[in-house]
Amino acid sequence: MGPSISASIEKKPTLKRKVPAKSNVRVKRESKTPKSSKTPPAAPVAHTWENCDGLEDFQRLALKEKAVQNAIGFLNDLASKIRLAVEQNPDVTDSSLKELQKWAEDKETAIQKHREFQILVGVAGSTGAGKTSLLNALLGASEFLPSSCEQAATAVVCQILWNHDETPGREYRAEFLQAVEDRRDIDEQEYEDEDLRTQDAAEAQKTIDGLIGKINTIWDLDPEDLKQMTPEKLLDSDAAVLNLLGTTLHLHRSDADELSRMVRPYLDSTAHRHGGEGERAFAAWPLVKHVRQYLRVDILKSGISLVDLPGLGDMNESRAAVAREFYESLAVTMIVAPIIRAADEKTAISLLGNYQELQLQMDGRFNKKGFAFVVSKTDDINVDGYLKRSQNVADSEVVQDYDVSKKLDEELRQLDAEVKARQKEFRKLNRHLKGVTKQVAIMVTNADLCIGTIRRLENELKTLKYQKKDARKQATVHRRLVSRAMKLRTTKSKQRERHRSRLIFHCTTMRNSAVQKRIVKDFEHRQRKFKGSRSSDASGDRNDEGVEVIPVSTVAFWQLQKNERMPGFPRDVYTGVPRTKSWLQEATLGRREEHLDSVLNSYATLLNWIQHWSQSQSVKTNMGFTKGDVEEILTPVHERFRELLQAQTVVGFHDQIMDIDPLRNKDDLAEICSKKAKRVVGRWHLLYPESETNTTHMHWQTYQANIRRDGGPFAGTKSEYHWIEQLVIPVLELIVEQWDEEFNNKLPALIKPMTTRVSLNWDSYMKEISSNLKDLDDKLLGPFERCPSSFQPIQKKLGDEVRRILGNIAGEAARCRVKLIRDLQDSMRPIFYEALSVRVKGSYAARRGLIMTKALQNGIEMFRIALHKMDKNLRKDKAQLPESFASLAATISESVRLQLSAVFEGVLPRGTGSKEGLSKRTKIQLRKEIQMLVVQWQASWKASCGGLEWVERPDPCHVPKDFDNEELDVSETSGSETDPGDLDDMDLDTDNEE
Repeated sequence: MGPSISASIEKKPTLKRKVPAKSNVRVKRESKTPKSSKTPPAAPVAHTWENCDGLEDFQRLALKEKAVQNAIGFLNDLASKIRLAVEQNPDVTDSSLKELQKWAEDKETAIQKHREFQILVGVAGSTGAGKTSLLNALLGASEFLPSSCEQAATAVVCQILWNHDETPGREYRAEFLQAVEDRRDIDEQEYEDEDLRTQDAAEAQKTIDGLIGKINTIWDLDPEDLKQMTPEKLLDSDAAVLNLLGTTLHLHRSDADELSRMVRPYLDSTAHRHGGEGERAFAAWPLVKHVRQYLRVDILKSGISLVDLPGLGDMNESRAAVAREFYESLAVTMIVAPIIRAADEKTAISLLGNYQELQLQMDGRFNKKGFAFVVSKTDDINVDGYLKRSQNVADSEVVQDYDVSKKLDEELRQLDAEVKARQKEFRKLNRHLKGVTKQVAIMVTNADLCIGTIRRLENELKTLKYQKKDARKQATVHRRLVSRAMKLRTTKSKQRERHRSRLIFHCTTMRNSAVQKRIVKDFEHRQRKFKGSRSSDASGDRNDEGVEVIPVSTVAFWQLQKNERMPGFPRDVYTGVPRTKSWLQEATLGRREEHLDSVLNSYATLLNWIQHWSQSQSVKTNMGFTKGDVEEILTPVHERFRELLQAQTVVGFHDQIMDIDPLRNKDDLAEICSKKAKRVVGRWHLLYPESETNTTHMHWQTYQANIRRDGGPFAGTKSEYHWIEQLVIPVLELIVEQWDEEFNNKLPALIKPMTTRVSLNWDSYMKEISSNLKDLDDKLLGPFERCPSSFQPIQKKLGDEVRRILGNIAGEAARCRVKLIRDLQDSMRPIFYEALSVRVKGSYAARRGLIMTKALQNGIEMFRIALHKMDKNLRKDKAQLPESFASLAATISESVRLQLSAVFEGVLPRGTGSKEGLSKRTKIQLRKEIQMLVVQWQASWKASCGGLEWVERPDPCHVPKDFDNEELDVSETSGSETDPGDLDDMDLDTDNEE
C-alpha cells in the first residue's frame, strides 16, 4: 500500500526568555510625539459563517464550504506574493520577511490538513450484492467502477476521494506470492515418517493451490514448470510484471469515462498489454492491492471518502487482510445485501460478524449515524409469486389493482385473439379482392379483343365489378374493425401497464417494509444485548438510536436517468439512491461541520495576522520602547497561561479522566472469559465454528494450517478462520456495555465542563495581557482593544483542540483491542508450537486434545495477563494527556504572541537590534498588494455568506409511501401506440375502375 501523506504542525519552542528585573521594566510614560492624525487601522470584522447557528443544516454547511474554497484561493494568491518577494530578495534577513515566510508555511500546513481530512465510508457486503453498482450510482457514473466482472469487482480495495488539485491519481502496490518454494523444499527434505511428509506436503500444496490461480493469471505457467522456478526467476521472466511491482502508478485525465477506461486494465480479469506493443498480455489485477481514485463529485466534498471493500466472506486471505485494516478506521459503514437474500435466507445484519458488531458498538457507531443497511435489487420481484406467498395482503388497493390487472390480462388475450382472427379474415378478403380485380382487368382486355362477344362479356364484367365492390366494402369494414380492436388493445394495454406498475410498487413497498422491520427488530435486539440495562431508559431520548435501512434499485435508477420507464418506479426518488446520498450527508454532518469550523478558524487566524501586518502606519508612534520590549513584558503572561491551562485541565479533571475505566474487576473477568473460552476452543475443529447447527469437522490439513498461523487469519477453501479473534469476542462481550458507557457517554460528558474552564482561563489570559499593556502605556490598549475578533479564532481553536484531545483518548483505546488480539496470540503461540510438534498417527485428534487441555489449564492466567496489559495500555494513553495539553498550551500562546506581533507591527518599531532588510519602497508596495488581497478576501466572505439564495434546499429524499399516479400518467402519454400490424398486407386495392 502506498505511503499516506500526513501533515504535522511544527511545535514552536517554548519561550524561555529571562523575565527582566523589576527595576528594568519601563513604566508608563507620555508620548514624545503628537497624536497621529491618520485613521487607525481597521479591526478585523466578524464573518457571517462565525454566527450562522440559526441557519438550517444545509445552509450552514454550504456557507462554510464556500467560505473555505474562497479562502484557499486568496491564501494561495497571498503566498505567491510572499514567495515572489523572497525570491527577489534572497540575501535579505529582514525579520518581518521571515515572519511572512512563517505565515506562508502555516498556510501550507492549514491547507494540507484540510485536504487530508477524510471521513471513511465503507461499503461492504457479500460478493455480487451490488456494492459497486451502488457506488457508481452515488458517483453518477454507471460504469466508472467495474461491477460485472466476477473477479475484478471484489479483487481490490478501491477508495474514492475528492480531488482537490484536479489531478486524479491511482496508487498501486503489488503483493508478491512466494509460497511456490515451499513444496520443493518438502519434497527434498528427508523424513523418518512418511506420514509426516504427506501431512506437510498436503498443507503446502493446499496453500499453493490457493495462489496458483493468481500466478497463472499473470504468468500463464504450467504447474510443473512453476515448481522448477524460484521467485527471482519468475519475476525476471516478464519485465512488464517486474515494472509494476512495488510501484505507485498515477493516471490522470479530464474526462471520467476516459479515466475509467485507463484504470480498468488493472482491475478487471481481461488480459492487457502492460508493457507496450509486442509484449505479452496478462491480467494485472492480482498485483493490485489498493486503488485510490480522485474525483470532483459533490458527494465527496468536505472529506467524505467512499471505500469499495472486498465481499464479506471473501476467501482470498490478502484481500481480507486489507479489508480488516479499513474496518478499523471506518467512520460510517454501509452493509449491502440483495433484497431476496435479506428476505428469504437471513437478515442482512447477519452478514456482519460478531467481532465487527462489537467494534461498532464500542466505537459508538452502532446507530443510524454510523451504520446503515442497503437492501439492493428491489426491482427483482415476481409479483404473482410474492402475492401468493404473502399471507395477509389485506390492502384493498393492492387487491383491486391485482384483480383489475388480471381482468385486463384476460381482456387483452381475448383482444389479441380477436385481432388475430379479424386480421386473418381481412387478409382473406383482400386476397379475394385482388383476385376479382385481376379478373376484371382480364375481362376488360378480352372485351377489347373480342368485339363479337362484347355483350356477354359486359354482363360478366358487371358481375365481377359488383363482386369487387362488395369485397372492397367487406375488406374496409374488417380493416376498421381491426383498427378499432388495435386501438382498444392499446388502451387496455396502457391501463394494464398502469395497474401493473402500481401493483409492482405496492408489492415492492410491502416487501421492503417487511425486510426493514425484520432488520430493525434484529438490530434493536442486538443493541439491547450490548447496552444491557441502559438500552431502554438511559438512551431513550437519543435521536441517533436505531438503524437506517434503505431499499435501493440501481437498475431502476439508471433506467430513469435515460428517460426510460421502469414499472413500479415513477421517478428516481423511488429507487432509493437519492435517499442513500441524503443519509450519507446526514450521518456525516457533525464530523464535516466540526472539520470546517476548525479549518475556518485556522484560515481566519491567518487572515487576521496578514491583515494587521499589511495595515502599517506611515509614521510609527514614538513611545520610547519597541515591539521587543512589549514581547519581553508579556512573556511571563504567556508562561502563566500555559501553566494555568495545564493545571485547570490535567490536574482539575485528573480524577474524572482516570476514573474512566472499562476494565473494572479484571480478575473476575479473566475467570469468566476462561470458562467461555472452553466452548470457543472446543469448536475450532469445526468447518464452520460460528454456526450453531453445523457440526461438520474441518479437514486435518485446514486445522494444521490454522495452527501454523498461530490462530491468525486464514482463508480456507470453504470458510475464513480467525481463531484468536473468536477468542477475543467473549472478552469484548463482557466489557462492551461498560466500554460504551465510559468512552461514549462519560468521556464526552467531560467536554463541556472542560471547555468552560478553558474559556475562563482564556478570559483571564486576555485580561492580563490588557492589564500589562495598560501598565506599560495607555496608548497600547488602543490597537489591542480594537481587534478582539483577531483572537477569537485562536480561542475557538483552543476549544476544538480540547475536544480533539479527549476524542483521541477513545481513539487510542480502540487500538487497545488490536493489541488484545496480539497479546492473546502471544499466550497461545507456545501451545500451537507444541501442538505442531505432535507428529504421530492420529495427530489430528491429539493436537485438538492438547490445545483444549492447555487452553483450559492456562485460561485464567492467559486472560488475566491480557486484560492487565490492556488496562496498562489504557492508562498509558491517559497518561499522555499532560504532554498533549502542554503542547496545546505552547501552540496557543505562540499563536497569541504572533498575533500581538502583527497588531503592533505598524505601531511600534522593532528595536535597535533588528535589521530592516527590505527597502521602504519595496515593503510599502508589498503591504499595498497584500492589503488589496485581504480586502478582496473579506469582501468575498461577506458576499458568499451574506445572501443564501444560491443555496439549494436539499430534498430529504425519503422513498414515497404513495404511488405517483400523476407522474405515471404523464409518462404514458409520451409513449407511442402499439403498431396495429403489417400494413403492407392490409392495404386495400385502389386501382382505377374506369
